[in-house]
This record gives sequence, structure tokens and C-alpha cells, in this order.
Amino acid sequence: MIECIKRDVTQEAACAYAKIPVSTLWDWLKRDEKLSEEYERAKKYMDVMTSNAITEAITSKYIPIETKAKYAMEWKKRRDRRYMNTSKTEITGEG
Repeated sequence: MIECIKRDVTQEAACAYAKIPVSTLWDWLKRDEKLSEEYERAKKYMDVMTSNAITEAITSKYIPIETKAKYAMEWKKRRDRRYMNTSKTEITGEG
């Protein structure tokens, strides 16, 4: 189940996969500090992996600047409220 959470699967889907009710997960998390800590780390795993992938793309010399700008804006949307509800902007390279 923790592996499902690491992959950004919902609690409900992860519990269904593990064949346990969500209420059982909640009980376990309340009672087991180690499991609770592992669960919290798992919830953050995909954010870290996504941020790493975006950073790698932005800093890569093999990716076109237009693509880098797209990745940078996606990263900003995830991290900065000012960019979350912006309209879609197309970037074209000229010259």
C-alpha cells in the first residue's frame, strides 16, 4: 500500500489494492508512529521525483528553450499560487 501512495494513488485506491478498508488505514496511522512517518514520506515522494525531473529538464542542454519554459511554468504553477490559475500561454521560438 505504501508503494501505491508513493505513486500518488489515492488513499481509497491504495486501500482497495491492499484489500483493507480506509478506516483500517486511519486506525493504523493513529496507532503506529513509524507507519505514520513512512506514510507521510510516501505522500511527498512523487512531488520530489517530479520536481527533480522538471529541474533536470530545465537545466538540460539538449532540450529546446520552448520546452524548458513550459516545464518552468508547470513547476511554478505547482509551487506558487500566483501562477496556479493562469491561462495557457503558447511560446514559440523565432530567430
